[in-house]
Amino acid sequence: MPDISPQTDGPIYADDEAPPSWQDLRDDGAVLIDTPDQKLAVYAGDLSAVVLVSQELDDPLPRFIPMEHTLIPELVAKLTKVQSEAAAISAEWEAKYEAVENDPHCSAEAEALAKGTMSNWLAGAHTPCDPETFIAVLEVWQEGREKPLAGPEPGAPGVYLMDMPMNRSAMAAVAFMREKGIANSQAYLWRCMHLGDIFNAVREHGLSDLVRENEVHTALLKAAAVAKLNDISTDGGGFDMDDVARLAREFMASEDAGTK
Repeated sequence: MPDISPQTDGPIYADDEAPPSWQDLRDDGAVLIDTPDQKLAVYAGDLSAVVLVSQELDDPLPRFIPMEHTLIPELVAKLTKVQSEAAAISAEWEAKYEAVENDPHCSAEAEALAKGTMSNWLAGAHTPCDPETFIAVLEVWQEGREKPLAGPEPGAPGVYLMDMPMNRSAMAAVAFMREKGIANSQAYLWRCMHLGDIFNAVREHGLSDLVRENEVHTALLKAAAVAKLNDISTDGGGFDMDDVARLAREFMASEDAGTK
């Protein structure tokens, strides 16, 4: 989504950008709503910051329309109601949390459980992956972003993932790993999700020759499968790029030696 101020009433793309499609807006997290005279893409947040992207019948281009400029009281009322309900639920859970937190016995048990669970999850996520399996999972991850997630039936209970590329990829990869019996799926998912960090740093670490348009050298992908990950508390658990660079060169040398 182009980074344009919500208060800007005008085209939502720069002159040198292709106009986004309504599917692009939907993939970006908007909820599409059709009204008798216009089509809306609603970005929910704090009500004062809600922005509508509107396509009026006589205007073929999607445009930003700040909430205060719209004349759709029903929509404003609905968003306000949703926010009110969300605030009530949040307050209820906050009260429950405070009750547990103020009980020394309960809070100690809860804290120990939370730390243990998170510690185990992070340890699993930081485990190296099998390089060939990682590449296979990554291929499914990339293909999965094009397959929409099934939405809920009207009125169906439960919580559903938003139909967006990241969720599509993750669900496709999880299904593939379950089918193949691949253990420690969080490690594969974590590395797939952070792979973009490597592509953003290839020039800085002398790896530009391993990344071409629509093509990535397998040595770099194998390195991504086994490279060290940084501490999540200091660097968000991203790749140790020095280790990625070292391993990529080792894999590349090994592949070159195997072809001679």
